[in-house]
Amino acid sequence: MNIYIKSTIALSIFTVIAVNSKELSDNEYNEYRGFNPDIADEHPVEFFRRYALLLQMYDEKVIELYSDSAQILGYTKHAHGLKKFAELTGKEWKKSASAAIWMSRNTGDKITYSNANFIKVDNGFRITADRYSVKLCYTDSSFYQIVKFNKEGKLKIIKEYFEVLAESKC
Repeated sequence: MNIYIKSTIALSIFTVIAVNSKELSDNEYNEYRGFNPDIADEHPVEFFRRYALLLQMYDEKVIELYSDSAQILGYTKHAHGLKKFAELTGKEWKKSASAAIWMSRNTGDKITYSNANFIKVDNGFRITADRYSVKLCYTDSSFYQIVKFNKEGKLKIIKEYFEVLAESKC
């Protein structure tokens, strides 16, 4: 996979974010974490907010939220019809993330998330949201993350999917 595709994936993920989520009630969350209440102490809404805040601050601690075995999937659409699909592992992603954070900060990338939803899956959650790029004037309604609890009871991103446009619609 060439560096352009990796950079596109990196820039698409590391951007300024605002989150407007539909809240999970405490009762709903307690039911969700019932499979292992002793270690499952992270709330998915707070996890996603922390993710968003770290990105908003261009803080490299966001890298720690990804599992080494994560699957990062990016789909790029070009105006002339060409479509590119790229996949990185969490380990590969972590290697390029610092540069992506720096580029996002210096290019003024801004992404907002709205309409976040949290759905229980296995021992974790599927987080979906509308992902809007201010720079590209584009809403990606297909964005999602799968987060699961690790053995320490912390949520980690194990899968992430997003779509981007190569050219601005502005």
